Amino acid sequence: MKIKSLLLIVIFCFLQKEISAQASSKILKIDKRLRSFIVYKPSNYSEGMPLVLNLHGFTLTGSAQMSYTNFNRFADSVGCMVVYPTGIQKRWGAGTFMGVDNKVDDVSFLGQLIDYMAINYAVDLTRVYSIGYSAGGFMSYRLACDLSGRIAAISPVASSMTQEVFSDCNPTRRIPILCMNGTSDPVVSYYGIPGQFPSTKKVVEFWTKDNLCDPIVIEDTLPNLAVNDNSRVTKTVYLGCGANAPFEFYKILYGGHTWPGAKPFGILGNTNQDINANKIIWDFLSQYDIPQEMVCVKPSNLSSNINDCSAILSWNSVGGTTGYRISIIDNTAKEMKIYQSNTNSLSIPTISGNNYSWGVAANCDGNFFNLAEGPSFNSCGNGISNKLAKDNSFNLFPNPTRDILYFQFDKIIGNELVQIVDIVGRNIKEFNLIEGQNQILVADLEVGMYFIKTSFGSFGFVKQ
Repeated sequence: MKIKSLLLIVIFCFLQKEISAQASSKILKIDKRLRSFIVYKPSNYSEGMPLVLNLHGFTLTGSAQMSYTNFNRFADSVGCMVVYPTGIQKRWGAGTFMGVDNKVDDVSFLGQLIDYMAINYAVDLTRVYSIGYSAGGFMSYRLACDLSGRIAAISPVASSMTQEVFSDCNPTRRIPILCMNGTSDPVVSYYGIPGQFPSTKKVVEFWTKDNLCDPIVIEDTLPNLAVNDNSRVTKTVYLGCGANAPFEFYKILYGGHTWPGAKPFGILGNTNQDINANKIIWDFLSQYDIPQEMVCVKPSNLSSNINDCSAILSWNSVGGTTGYRISIIDNTAKEMKIYQSNTNSLSIPTISGNNYSWGVAANCDGNFFNLAEGPSFNSCGNGISNKLAKDNSFNLFPNPTRDILYFQFDKIIGNELVQIVDIVGRNIKEFNLIEGQNQILVADLEVGMYFIKTSFGSFGFVKQ
């Protein structure tokens, strides 16, 4: 498997291109990890466009995937947003792959990335698709298993499913799938590797059974348009599948670990040129969206109010929901967090001077989140304070801090009981504050948001 990994590394240098003006590189902290991704905004951008997650192979990056698949040119012609994320250590959390077990929760990451795209680009959340090459295809299958409430359809290329995902997969709905595999793939064997990943045949059998397809199929051998690519294509369409749950399989005879229609790399086997994977994939995916019965009402009338450097977010209630999922993006600190609320409002501490974007969705059946974008807002000015601080009575600095939090005040009468609580109100520590004391040690606190509670007010701060 190490030799096969090196095959992927070899092509990396060939796949780097300068990012175009319509593609922008982003870095955002999600689930306490810095994540990078490239957003491609087509030349004919408008709100309400579909979104394609285009996932790279093992040892590659989002930039390499963008160059290899050349999907941007196609996105311009059909009108869709594309995002190219990069996995931690250039891997995906799709289970054990090539002998490496990745414990990163990329299902959570990609779910939040969808929120990010909704808040910043107003994509159509009923038309979010995942396509992937190699390990990116493994991750697309993982999303079909664990995020089928948010992914409308998938198309994995030159990939399979890790054994643990294959064994545990239990989608909340049947999902449209189009896959492509080469019979001479030197990296992800068409015939599988016992204990690592199943054969292509078994993967196809799993999904056609889950999608309630008939054993009757239509199989065509496609025209041999490129006689020198040393490969042919057979297309198999499964009939009688469940509503909005078709399955199509493109078998690349003598095909390698490659993306059909892409630039050939002989070291990875034959690259079929009879078909253009981008066109076939898009023509299939674009027919499908999240079933309407899963789409609940968007919250409306979103507003934000800044009070003593805390943001109070509110929205109109949605009938029948069990709660709300709120996505907050600190655009200044480049960090995204998810909150839950049982009511139609949420109060969060903010960092002085920072700018925020946000959205909220009602918890729908089937885990679809029809997120509504709220108005962006700026936090309070320099220093975190309440009304007393505005009167120059009390002030905290620096904020954020790593180890010591200093404060200034005009007067404290007697011993003042001070509590430090976390964002959910748990008491972390308490002590008596006396006149003359001007600092608090916070080095032992975990990174996050906290409040100092006193008899004359509460004051938020951030521990870095």
